[in-house]
Amino acid sequence: MFRLARPFAVFLLVVILCQWLTGVYGKLLDGSHDEASHYLTSLLVRDYLAGGLSWHPLRYAENYYLHYPKIALGHWPPVFYLLNGLWLLAFPFGSGSLFALLAVTTAGLTTRIFLYVKRDAPEWAAWLVGLLFLTLSPVYSSFIQLMSELVLAWLVLEAWLAFSRWMQAPTIARGVGFSLWSSLALLTKALGAGLAFLPPAALLLASRRNLLLKPSLILSGCLVAAAVAPWYFLAPGARHEASGHKFAGLLGVNPPARVASDAAEQRGLPIHLTELAYRAERSLRAVPLLFRWLGPVLLLSLLGIWRSARLGDADALAVAGLLLAYLVFRFVLVSAAWEPRMLIPLLAPCLCFVWAGRAYFSFPHASAVLAALLICTGGYNLHAGHRPVGHPAGEAAAWIASSSSAKYPAILVSGSGALEGSITAAVADCDRQRPSRYVVRASKLLSVSSWASDVYLPKANTEDEVLRSLDSVPIDLVVLSPLTPRSMPHSVLLDHTVRANPGRFRRVQLRDQSLEIYEMVRREDAPPNSAPKIDMFLFGLGRSLSTQ
Repeated sequence: MFRLARPFAVFLLVVILCQWLTGVYGKLLDGSHDEASHYLTSLLVRDYLAGGLSWHPLRYAENYYLHYPKIALGHWPPVFYLLNGLWLLAFPFGSGSLFALLAVTTAGLTTRIFLYVKRDAPEWAAWLVGLLFLTLSPVYSSFIQLMSELVLAWLVLEAWLAFSRWMQAPTIARGVGFSLWSSLALLTKALGAGLAFLPPAALLLASRRNLLLKPSLILSGCLVAAAVAPWYFLAPGARHEASGHKFAGLLGVNPPARVASDAAEQRGLPIHLTELAYRAERSLRAVPLLFRWLGPVLLLSLLGIWRSARLGDADALAVAGLLLAYLVFRFVLVSAAWEPRMLIPLLAPCLCFVWAGRAYFSFPHASAVLAALLICTGGYNLHAGHRPVGHPAGEAAAWIASSSSAKYPAILVSGSGALEGSITAAVADCDRQRPSRYVVRASKLLSVSSWASDVYLPKANTEDEVLRSLDSVPIDLVVLSPLTPRSMPHSVLLDHTVRANPGRFRRVQLRDQSLEIYEMVRREDAPPNSAPKIDMFLFGLGRSLSTQ
C-alpha cells in the first residue's frame, strides 16, 4: 500500500500546490467557455440527487437551465457529472471542492504512469516522467481549469492496458474488462469513441487479424454498444461532434461543408478532394502539437514503442494501435471545435515508453542525458505553455452573487460566453434554494448564435428594441463587462442603451470596476411583479424552452 501511497501523495501535493499558486480556489470559472458549463451541470446532478429524485429528471433539468443557462444538458455524456455530483454531495464546498477532486484524479493518473515506467526503469526515471506529465502544457491547463479531459485520459489508459491484456489472452473476462473501461470513456466524453478503432488498428499492426472474429471481442463490442447506445442515440443532442452544427443547420448553414466548398472554389478542385484534404489536415494537426510539447521525448517514446512492438510486447502493439486509432478517428469524425487538450488521452500511454526508447542509446552517461532531457522538456512547458486560469472573484462578482433574490430575481449578464457562464455559476453557488434567481445571458436574449458561434444573428438592432427585450422579462439587474475590440454587436448596443438611458439604469457604486452593475428601473405602466418570462434555445435538446 505504501508503494502506491507515496507517489500518489507526492503528485497530489504538486498538483494542489500548482492550483493554489495559480489561484484556482478563488477564481471565477471563466478560464474556458466550458468551465462554468461543467460546474453548473455537476451542480444540477448534485441538487437533483439531494432533492430525493422527486422530479422527472428532464423537467428538472429544463427548469434548472432556465434559471442558470450555462448547462450542457445532453451535449456531453453523464459520467463526469455523476462523479462530480456525488463528490459535491459529500463535500459541498463549491467549485473549490471539484478542483480538489480534479487534483485527486490527476495524481491518480500520474501514479499509474509512474508505476508503469517503474516496472523496467530506475525509480528516478519514473519520478521524472511523472513530473514531466504534470508540467505538459495541456495537462497543466486541464487541472487549473474545470475540465473532463484528465478523467477521460485515465479511462483511456485503463482501456489500453485492458486491451493489451486481452491480446495476450483473449478470454471473455478480459474482453469484458476492455468493454467496461471503453464504455466509461465513451460516457465521459465523445472523444472516447476513438477506442472503437483500437482493436482493428492494434490487431492489424500486430498481424493478428484472426483475433478480430474472436467471440470475446465481438461480445466486448456488443457490451459497449449496449452501454452507450441509449445515451448517444436516445438523449437529444448527445452526439457531441454533430450537435455543435445542429442549430447552425436550422439556420441553413453547414460549417464543414462550407469550408470544403469554399476551398474547392478557391483552388479549382473537386469538392471531394478538398474535403479529404480538410479531414487529413484536422487529423494530422496532432503531430506538430505533440512534438511542440514533448520534443525529443516524443521521439524516444516512439522509438520505445517501435522497439517493444518488434519484440512482440502487447502493450506496445496496443499503444501503437491507439495512436493510429485516434488519427483515424479524427479523420472520420471531424470535430466542430478542435482543441489541443483533446490530445491528452494520448500523452500518458506515450510517456510510458520513454525508458524503452532509451535502450537504443548505449553511449556513456545516456541516463544522465535522458534525465536532463526530461527536465528541460518540463521546464520548457512551464515557461512557454499557455495557461488561461481565469479572473479572480472580485468584489463586483461577489456583490452580484450575494445580491437579494427578492429584490433582483432576474439578472442580465453581458460579456463573453465564459464571463456570462462564470457569473451564472457564482449566482447559482450563492442561491440557498436552487434553482431560485434567474440569470439571463445577453447573448441569448439579444442574439441567436450556434454552439461554436460560427453563426450569429442579432435579435435587437436599436436601443428601443433592446429596452423592449429587457422589459419583456423584466430584468432587475444589468451586469456589463468592459467592451473590447472583440465584443459582439449585441453587447455594444446594450452598453450604448444603458448609457443613453440614465433614467432607466441606476449605477451600483463599488470600488471594484471590473464589472459595471446597474439597477433597472421598471416603467410606470409595467405590470405588477410576476415570474420572469424567458425563452431560450437549449442545444442539448435541439428546441426552445420557456418559463411560461
